Amino acid sequence: MNPHRFHHADHNRRLVFAAALALSLLACTGLKAQSHRYYTYSFSEESSLLGGAVVGSGAGTASIFYNPAAITASGQSSFSLNTSLAYYDWCSWDNALGEGYDLKQSSLAFRPRFVSYLVKSKLNEKLTFELATFSKETYNRRLSFNLKQQTDVLVTNPGEEEYVGNYVLNDEFGDYWVGLGGSYQFSEHLSVGASLFGLFKTLEYWDVCDLAAFQTGNGQPDPDPESYIAMYEYRYHVKFNDYRLLLKAGIQYKTERMDFGMKVEFPSIGVYEDGKQLSKCEKQQNIMKPDGSGFFPDYLIEDTQARKQVSINYKDPFSLGAGFAYRTLDMRKTYYLSLEYFHELKPYIMAKVKNQSIVTPGMEGDKPTSQEWLECANGAKPVVNLALGAKWRVTENALILAGFRTDFNTIKNFDYGEYEDLNQLITESVDMYHFSFGTSFNILKNVVNAGISYSVGQRKNLKQLMNLSDPVEYNTEEQTALQGTRTNTMNVLSNQINLFLGLTLNWPGSNNK
Repeated sequence: MNPHRFHHADHNRRLVFAAALALSLLACTGLKAQSHRYYTYSFSEESSLLGGAVVGSGAGTASIFYNPAAITASGQSSFSLNTSLAYYDWCSWDNALGEGYDLKQSSLAFRPRFVSYLVKSKLNEKLTFELATFSKETYNRRLSFNLKQQTDVLVTNPGEEEYVGNYVLNDEFGDYWVGLGGSYQFSEHLSVGASLFGLFKTLEYWDVCDLAAFQTGNGQPDPDPESYIAMYEYRYHVKFNDYRLLLKAGIQYKTERMDFGMKVEFPSIGVYEDGKQLSKCEKQQNIMKPDGSGFFPDYLIEDTQARKQVSINYKDPFSLGAGFAYRTLDMRKTYYLSLEYFHELKPYIMAKVKNQSIVTPGMEGDKPTSQEWLECANGAKPVVNLALGAKWRVTENALILAGFRTDFNTIKNFDYGEYEDLNQLITESVDMYHFSFGTSFNILKNVVNAGISYSVGQRKNLKQLMNLSDPVEYNTEEQTALQGTRTNTMNVLSNQINLFLGLTLNWPGSNNK
């Protein structure tokens, strides 16, 4: 009987089990929304509790993402499962639809975040490989508002009318990664590594508004033939799945008390896209001119394109990160610092339609203005994010971890340039700040991580999405029907709380050192 044969078979079974579990967990993750920030993610509890300040050292099994050169630092084969035990998110967009007309949301979710399998090479002890799957971004916004009130809107009617409205903003975005990475240890001080990821980005976005004003009689539209129902409707829908490839590379240098690392992330490359659909509808009916001289022409413009008629190009920027870790003389405390630069993405068309001929109904005089009807623009400013972390050893088997990181928004005050008139996805363009605290302890050579993080961001004096609190039949300043002039009085506040739980299983006898 050959004992090595059975060891190899057992190793393969563990690898198959880990990969199957990883993929099944990823399939269960929820669909969430696009934040337009690069440091929103929170996975692999050890690195999260250190604020993500782990480009130089300390990333653990998340090294495949933060700096693949550090994959070898584990020193042994392991299976890691990290979860967001509970995720609570609440936000408020005050005065978003007019004075006192707020949009609010709160949600509670439970989901897996990061699964990895790390193995030391049997052929070369200096080589370490890691397979990982995780949801990089899971953030949502589902906002709605219903309105019914008596107010004076219609030009031809001197009294109050029934004014009703419905607004829905639903933006769900998922960014899922599956990757294979490896690192090579040249010496006890120097290692290099690289990782290749397959990215799956999925977006479904709805922006819907229905407005109407009419004279009433006993709660019903007035039967007077001289009365009319003024209406305005708007709908915009974007949906796609985008499959991409992304490469990272890194280097790490270690000394007795200090570690230094650098990593580079290259722009992603599109591979395949499906589930594509763009649709838009705008309708205006029975809108009187402000001087009462007659009605604007009624119109209904609607178009839907899907599949091969739509092309998707969701770009990820080039980024460069650097970090270091410093250990105190007694080796009981370690401090971490990381900086990462993300290059700009010049304005571009993210969702494009072939052979498009539809124009918008925006009015200049009595003539509609032209622009691409369905296409959606995107882009990003260059940003630099900072992360700080600290780790204290309180006992031989227990650690306390804390961290902080900035998370600057990439489209705040962004200039879309020549694409300014194209459709743009509505999102909260706020900077977020993440604070984390937790513990890590060993149980029979396995590692358990637990902790909490709190994220907060606020921005004031933004332009309202709409003004429904002071409507007019036709707003000549903004060329919109049944709406008032928007003011810079919208205030956005966003909060999130994460409860973490992570488990890393180290295989007995797997350490080759």
